[in-house]
Amino acid sequence: MPAELPNAYGPLEALVHPLFNRWSKTTAAITLVLVGACSPDQSVTSSLDLAEVSSARSSSNYASATLSGEVNLLVGSSTKLTVRTSSRSRGSVKWTSSNSNAASVNSTGTVTGRAAGSTYVTASGFAVDETYLVTVTPAFRLTGFAVSPMTGTALAPAQTRQFSTTQTWSDGQTRNYGVTYTATGGTISSSGLFTAGNVAGSFMVIANCLCGALDTAFVTVELPAQLTRVTVSPKTVSLTAGATQQFAASALWSTGATTLPPVTWSATAGSVTSAGLYTAPATAGTYRVILAHTGGTARDTAVVTVTATTTPPPVPPPSGSVACPNEPSGYQQYADGALSSLLAPTGFSYWGENKSVVNDATAPGGSSVLAWRKPAGTAAGQLGYFNTLDLTSAPRAVYSCIVFKRSENYVEHPSGTKFIYPFVSTASGYQRPFQFAMLPVDGTTSGKFQWMIEMFSGDRVSGLRPSNMANAPMSNGKWYRLEFLAVSNTVGGQNSVLRWWTSEWNGSGWNAPVLNGSYSDVMMTATGSGHWTSWDYNMYYGGSGGTPIPSDQFIYMSRARVSVSSGQ
Repeated sequence: MPAELPNAYGPLEALVHPLFNRWSKTTAAITLVLVGACSPDQSVTSSLDLAEVSSARSSSNYASATLSGEVNLLVGSSTKLTVRTSSRSRGSVKWTSSNSNAASVNSTGTVTGRAAGSTYVTASGFAVDETYLVTVTPAFRLTGFAVSPMTGTALAPAQTRQFSTTQTWSDGQTRNYGVTYTATGGTISSSGLFTAGNVAGSFMVIANCLCGALDTAFVTVELPAQLTRVTVSPKTVSLTAGATQQFAASALWSTGATTLPPVTWSATAGSVTSAGLYTAPATAGTYRVILAHTGGTARDTAVVTVTATTTPPPVPPPSGSVACPNEPSGYQQYADGALSSLLAPTGFSYWGENKSVVNDATAPGGSSVLAWRKPAGTAAGQLGYFNTLDLTSAPRAVYSCIVFKRSENYVEHPSGTKFIYPFVSTASGYQRPFQFAMLPVDGTTSGKFQWMIEMFSGDRVSGLRPSNMANAPMSNGKWYRLEFLAVSNTVGGQNSVLRWWTSEWNGSGWNAPVLNGSYSDVMMTATGSGHWTSWDYNMYYGGSGGTPIPSDQFIYMSRARVSVSSGQ
């Protein structure tokens, strides 16, 4: 048999020794010599299944006391029986098998197993009468040995995974030979529990069966991802005092991933928001904006050079046909001013915190303008507003002239976003009769918009849209002058007036204003005095529903003027 397979019979001496002990007490010396022949199948282990021969032994027609010996064979194996008597009887011994289907015997005493079962082999002759019980069991072989899980095991250091093995045999019987485990890249217990080590890589778990087979599984040990660095950009910036700069953060992990972890922004002077928007201090100098991994040690720094602001040349207030060409004659100026600082011009009042002074070289009349910001990551809502508070003269007509621009990335709400709305005095209190809103054109992300009036009282329940499409739609990133006239005529009458004009700044002057909308048949209020009480400009980011915006949104304001009239 192959050296690596277990001996089905055990040592030969252990098998024949009981026979020698029995026969040594007789006067006739008989020697039994067993010659084992291996099964034809040399690829698997042949071994004796004692359970399959027990039934054959129990059905013996001979009492065990009358047997000369017992022989166990596998199908296909042979054993030679030899009797030693006087030379006179040796040649006259005759060998016979009671069941040649189970085992056959030839004239020299060689017994060969043919099929599972049992037989009595008899040696007879002069002074010889010996009987042997021969039990034949079927040969079986190992058909499969596997360790599981074979692949797909990925562990972090110190994590564990239980491995196991299965053995299959050609006769379908269950035989669980012992298994020993060895492993690389970690440790493994005698029961197959693997514990990963601290070194990343691909490793093996080897199962070695006492049945003569072995199998190997593969384990991957993965170290947790480590943050390699965080980076702030841009690295160097030059700003004037009070100006803003948006910084960006990026990250790199040991796995090559670039997912940004939680970060914290800080600055040695000035201020910086949680989104990285930096506002320079009023004092000139060199400062740093610091990006840090929240709760970690990775950091990066940008250098900011702040220079003193230069006062822009004074801009004359809009008046007459020059800056606000469509103001009706006889109207009284109520509020007017350049929006170049955080101080509200006379007649105006600010609300909201997300505003700052920024420099914009494209702004009409001066580079210093006021910006209202909606921070990245927030949903639709107000940026802030400014208004005229109470109009003390109780006017019946209001003319507004305002210079504004929307940032290039401004996203419109599908149904429009309010921009201007008034309040009037009625018998039941204040009432908002309409709002002047920015209406999206060609989708909410096209960057094009026009004006629409939405009525809240009176006979008009649908929007009043531009009646002249010249200068409409308008585009993000451009400066426009908006002139708006609202005249509240007879209370309850359908004779109020709503008109608006738009002009585009061409870089050196204003293009000719275009009357975009004109409506003279509007019922402003059904009851009340019809007097205007306040005039509000609402900086409002619309967006698309509640979807957070990906980056900061701005509305920039350069100048604003409000004139009123008490006449109809």
